[in-house]
Amino acid sequence: MAKKKAAKDEGRFEEVVREMLGLLGEDPRREGLARTPERVARSLQDLTQGYKQDVKAILKNAVFKEPYDEMVIVKDIEIFSLCEHHLLPFYGKAHIAYIPNGKIIGLSKIPRVVEIFSRRLQVQERLTTQIAECLMEALKPKGVAVVSEALHLCMSMRGVKKADAYTITSAMLGAFREVGAAAGLVSAFLRMHPLLPLPEAPLRACGALVEHGETVYLDLSLPQGELDRQTRANHLADVRRLEREGFRTQLDPWERMDD
Repeated sequence: MAKKKAAKDEGRFEEVVREMLGLLGEDPRREGLARTPERVARSLQDLTQGYKQDVKAILKNAVFKEPYDEMVIVKDIEIFSLCEHHLLPFYGKAHIAYIPNGKIIGLSKIPRVVEIFSRRLQVQERLTTQIAECLMEALKPKGVAVVSEALHLCMSMRGVKKADAYTITSAMLGAFREVGAAAGLVSAFLRMHPLLPLPEAPLRACGALVEHGETVYLDLSLPQGELDRQTRANHLADVRRLEREGFRTQLDPWERMDD
């Protein structure tokens, strides 16, 4: 029954594509276009297969108990999706970090989550949020951070025709939005992708940006006495790097002890 319905739907799809070709002034019967309706139907079914996949079922047996409580980062995950406004592709990469809270997830499932949500008609903002919320619900971690960067063909090959304009979106949940999480947030971004700009909104949300008159500082202060020497050293290395790149940073005096 299901196969018959799928075949019927595919046939209707082909008819619509054939009519569209005619409306464009083409002859859908000519050799080069004769099988185009069939190809387009199958192509769009493949590009939107995420609608038929249950992300909860895929993650059900992929979460494991583990006392690890440091950040986990999977970066440079390829994204291929369709803009829901023009049905044109957008593509790029997703960078994902989470802080476990007694549970971890099989690493291969993180790209699977990205794949499922990207294989739908999307806008990049929603795609980024859906990935973050899915991992937050499945893992119940201390926090999830997702950054997506993509090139939209609807903006590069039509309309304003800006071929090099990349769109960057972020979703910060849990600890990444709490006051005092600035250091972890900045470190996550530095390790996800060194060329990505630090996002202003989540930095403000977690109290990382401090304004003094017309000067805006990046406050990277850490809780005193709670971190070991190596963690402080790594943190200071991140701070020095930001300062070399032109950021004005602010630290508590005690944090410069190892500098």
